[in-house]
Amino acid sequence: MTNEMVPARILFLIDELETWGGAERHLYELCRSLDRAQFLPEIAVLHGARQVERFRGVGLPVHELDVTRIYGATGIRALMRLTSHLLRSETRLLVTYHTAADLLGPLGAAAAGVPALSSRRDVGFTKKPSHVKAQRRVNRGVAAIIAVADAVRRAVIESEGYPASRIHVIHNGVDTDRYAPRPSPLRAELGIGPDEVLVGTLANFDPVKGYDVLAPAVERLRARVPARVVLFGEGPLLDEMRRRLAPLGGRVLLPGARRDVEHILWALDVFVLASHTEGLSNAILEALAAGRTICATRVGGNPELIDEGSGVLVPPGQPAALAEALEALCRDPGRRLALGAAARARAVASFSHAGMVRRYEEVFHLAIEEAPGRTTRRLAKQAVAHAWSGAAPARRVSRRAAWLARCYHRVTPTVSGWDPALTVSADTFRRQLRALAEDYDLVTCGQLQRALAAGERRRLCAVSFDDGYADNLEVALPILQEASAPWTIFVATDPVDRGVALWFERLAVLLRRHLGCPDFARVCAEHAPLRALPALVAGAATPREAVRLAVAALKDLPTHVREETEAWLVAEYGPPEAAALPRFLDWDGVRRLDAAGAEIGGHTLSHPILPRTKAARAREEIAEGRARLEAALGHAVAGFAYPNGDHDSVAVRLVREAGFSWAFTAAPGPWDGDPFRIPRRVVAEQASRGYVAPFSAAAFLAEVEGAYDRLRR
Repeated sequence: MTNEMVPARILFLIDELETWGGAERHLYELCRSLDRAQFLPEIAVLHGARQVERFRGVGLPVHELDVTRIYGATGIRALMRLTSHLLRSETRLLVTYHTAADLLGPLGAAAAGVPALSSRRDVGFTKKPSHVKAQRRVNRGVAAIIAVADAVRRAVIESEGYPASRIHVIHNGVDTDRYAPRPSPLRAELGIGPDEVLVGTLANFDPVKGYDVLAPAVERLRARVPARVVLFGEGPLLDEMRRRLAPLGGRVLLPGARRDVEHILWALDVFVLASHTEGLSNAILEALAAGRTICATRVGGNPELIDEGSGVLVPPGQPAALAEALEALCRDPGRRLALGAAARARAVASFSHAGMVRRYEEVFHLAIEEAPGRTTRRLAKQAVAHAWSGAAPARRVSRRAAWLARCYHRVTPTVSGWDPALTVSADTFRRQLRALAEDYDLVTCGQLQRALAAGERRRLCAVSFDDGYADNLEVALPILQEASAPWTIFVATDPVDRGVALWFERLAVLLRRHLGCPDFARVCAEHAPLRALPALVAGAATPREAVRLAVAALKDLPTHVREETEAWLVAEYGPPEAAALPRFLDWDGVRRLDAAGAEIGGHTLSHPILPRTKAARAREEIAEGRARLEAALGHAVAGFAYPNGDHDSVAVRLVREAGFSWAFTAAPGPWDGDPFRIPRRVVAEQASRGYVAPFSAAAFLAEVEGAYDRLRR
C-alpha cells in the first residue's frame, strides 16, 4: 500500500516448534511471505523450541513462553506475559495454532482488546472431550476460524458449534515453481533403474499416517509386481517398520528423513499416502506440484485436493484396496503420465502459495477492520440492543402499523470481499430472516408498496437484493425458500448480457492490485480525475479501506469521466483479474429466479450513478434495462431501484416516464409518501453480530430498526 500506511503487527501463537511438521512449515512460509508493507509478523511459542532459530534466521521474532501446563502456574504466567506483550507492542491481531494456543490465546487477546483468529489444521482427532468443552466457551472470544479444508470446517461446526459464517476455508498453498518436474539424481543414489517403477511416500512414521495399512499393502504389492518401494521419514514407528519389511530386502527402502523434498518427489513414479486422518496434506500438495501420480486414502481434505482426473483415492484402513490401486498404477505407465500431468495443472490452477497468502491477508484485514472497538462504545451498543429487545413486546402493541425495507447485495458462505456492506454470510442471512419473521410479515417490494398505498395497518418487511450476483441464485434462494420468504431482486442487465462484472467490482479488483505500486502516483498525476487519489488513500488503515475510498471517489465522478478513467487504468495496468471478480447471473439464472417466485425489478443497464449521468444516457439506461428484462421474462416489470440509491428529480421523472410504477432508494428514510422514493436500509454482516463473533438478534433488530442512529449521532 502507500508509504504512509502503518503495517499491522500480528502475533502468531503456536503450541510448539519442536518438530518440522506441516503446521510449522506452513507458519514459516506464511510469515516469510506476508507483505511487510501491510503486516509485521511475530511468533510466540508455548513450549518446545528446537526450530526457533530457523525462524529467527529469516528475521522473524520468536518469543518463548516456557509453558509446561496451560492449566497450571506456568500457563497463568504465560497468559499474563502474552496480554502484556499484546498491549505493549500494539499488536492488531492474534492468530493461534493447535489446542493449547487455541485455549490460551483468545483469553489474552480479549484482555488486551485484540481480535483473535484460530487456524485449524486438522479435524480435531487429538482433542479430548474436556478440550472441546473448554474450546466452546473460549470460542465466544474468537473473531473467526481459518480452516485448512472443508472437512476441517465441518468438524469444527459439528464438535464446537462455531458459527459457519465465521469459518474461512483457506487451502494450503505450494510453491509450484520450486516443485516443477525435473529429473532427480536420487534414483541413481538409491540404485533405482530407469525402467523400474518406484512407489514411495514422505511422512512421519506416526500411527496417524497409516503405516499399519501401508506395510501390508506393500507386502501384497511386492508379491504381484516388480516395483520398488521407498518410505522416507522418521518417527516412533520407523524401527518397527524396518523390522517388519526386512524380509523384502532391497526391494523396500527406509532411508530415514531427508530435507530435499522436491528431489524425493521427482524420483517417484507413484506417491502414496495411507493416512487414517488428514486436515489438508502438505505432502499431497507437494506431490501435485511435482506432477506425481498420487494414490491416497479418502480422508479429511484429501478429496478436496485430488479429483478423479488427478489421482486415485481409496477407502482408509483397507490394505487390500490400497494394494490393488497401486498395482493398477504400476502396470499402466500411460495412466501414470496422464494423472501426473493433471495433478501438476491442478496445483498451478488452484493451490498456489501466492494465492494462499493473499487469502490469509484478506482475512487478517477483515478481522482487524471488524475489531470491536472501544469498550465504552461496545458497552453502550450492547445496552441499547438489550433495551430495544426488552421493549419489543410493547412496540408490537403500540406500533401495529410499521414497515421496513431491507437491501442486500450478496449472500456467500463466509464474509469476504472489498466492501463489507455488499456481503452477508449464509448463516447470518438465515438468522436475520428468522429474526425479521418473528416481528414482521415478510413481503416483496411490490407488496409493500401496495400495502402502503392502501393504508394497511400491518407490520411488514420487504426483503430485496440489488445488482444480480450469481450467489443470489446459488446461496440466497435456498435460504429464502427454506424460510418461505417472498423477495425482490433488482437486476442490472449488462452483466447478464455480457457476462462481465459491474464497473465498481472491476475497479475494486484493479485498484486492489495497484494502489501500492511504486508508479501509482505517476499514473494518477497523468490523468486529472485521479490526481487526488494518492493523498486520499494515504491515510487508510488497511488496503481494503483504501480500495473503498478510491472506488467511492471514482463513483463521485460524472459517469462518462468515470468510464474514461477506468479505460485509462486498464490501458496502464491491463484488465482486472477475471478469477478475482464475482460472478453475476445469466439470463437462464434470471428466469430461474422468476420461475421460483422472486419479484424481478429494474436496475438500469450498467449501474451508473443517475444524478451524475447525462439525461439522455440515463433515460436509455432506465428504459432499455426494463425492456431487456421484460423481453427475457415475457411479462411486465413494475418496480425499480436506483443504483447506489442515488436519485434526484430528473432520475425520478425518467423512471416514471419509463413505465415503472414504483421505485426504492437505498437510504433509511424518512419517507415522504412518494411511491418513487420509498426508502430502504442496506444490511451488513457486522450489524448482526454481538461484540466479537456470535449472531445477535437483538443487535440486528436494533440496527435495522434505527435504534443505533441516535447513538451514532
